[in-house]
Amino acid sequence: MKAIFFIIIIAFFSCENDASNDLVPSDNPSEIVDSVNSNGMPDEEKEVASPSSPNEPTDDDSSLSEAEQMLMLVNAFRKESGVSPLTLNSALNRAAFKHSKDMNDNNYFDHKGKDGSSFSERTKRESYQGFPIGENIAIAGSLQQTFKLWRESDGHRKNMLNAGSNEMGLGKDGRYWTQIFGKN
Repeated sequence: MKAIFFIIIIAFFSCENDASNDLVPSDNPSEIVDSVNSNGMPDEEKEVASPSSPNEPTDDDSSLSEAEQMLMLVNAFRKESGVSPLTLNSALNRAAFKHSKDMNDNNYFDHKGKDGSSFSERTKRESYQGFPIGENIAIAGSLQQTFKLWRESDGHRKNMLNAGSNEMGLGKDGRYWTQIFGKN
């Protein structure tokens, strides 16, 4: 029974770094997360609370796209940590959106695409000229909830604060979110 429960958790809560990560929130005030470090080894599973962020987009930000709003949150977080800001990259946005759409359309949640592709392969398909560094995925309601979940998870936070990244892409389809980081 324990093995089945563990397999179910792995199916819904995985994380990958080249760096990538993902989260599935529950209806509870805390979330279960699992991540993989840059060596491909799993971090310990744990519960994390989702406190509010002082850098959440406001109603004044309604004219910004979700990718621009997430970039604002990530860059504010990077600034707090002394890391240089990211810029949005349209190829990374396309790769992130297509992965979120694929997961939503085919009812799965994984860093590996339904066709077996990695996030690195998906970025190359979109003619990304840089080096893909990491991916975060989540199933969540709002942009703010997604950011909070990623910020409070070790593996996801490492991707967002990776000083080797200088570009980001974001894609959402339904409740599926994908964030990709790269270096150009």
